[in-house]
Amino acid sequence: MNVVRILGINSLFTTSSETCKIWKDFPASVSTYGDSTFWHLVLHSDRAGCPYVISTDTARYVHEELTSDEKLARLTTLLINEQLAGVDKPTVTHEMVNRAKLGQPLQPSERAERLLRVLVRRSYDVDVKFMLTTGHPFGHKMLAWSESVNDEQLDYFKDYLLERGWIRTIDTDFVAVSVGGHSHIAELTKRVSSTQAFVAMWFHESMDALSQDAIEPAIRKTGYDALRID
Repeated sequence: MNVVRILGINSLFTTSSETCKIWKDFPASVSTYGDSTFWHLVLHSDRAGCPYVISTDTARYVHEELTSDEKLARLTTLLINEQLAGVDKPTVTHEMVNRAKLGQPLQPSERAERLLRVLVRRSYDVDVKFMLTTGHPFGHKMLAWSESVNDEQLDYFKDYLLERGWIRTIDTDFVAVSVGGHSHIAELTKRVSSTQAFVAMWFHESMDALSQDAIEPAIRKTGYDALRID
């Protein structure tokens, strides 16, 4: 562990290798910062899909409230949504955990497209190939981005992408993003940039019900995506 004193005598910054606070069985590199009364953890975990910030209190709350892999996968989706919106290290909050607990899973088509999106992000050349399994070094991030919990679900989305011509088979077990796949994600990216609605409001727990039950549904009914960043 490395320890560096910052922000005065009572503040410390540490780095270590631990486990993901969302997916307990998966490794993560962890940075800790804070003081003697309050600590934050910044975790880098492929299984969570992106780096995230979490307090020790919220880490406990995650596993009190989210008692299935499917709900944990939904929380992962909410983190990735914030990163796609420009938040480099999203913060897991109690409110976000509650949304994961009560929210519905993404539609299969959305999950497949998100898998394609992360493959495009990692395709630094036209012939970059992937095995769509957790045995691949990139496999856990594929699970995260497609809101999947096992290899069987990844295999389903592989068939979905192949049928639409968005990926192509290389050798026996490997695939690569096709020209059509790159074009599809480019079109989705342009579409997302024109449908996000931003709401200026006081972010306080007393406003959660108003936001979730009135403001966000009204925005979605107009054809826009409601994006809340605390």
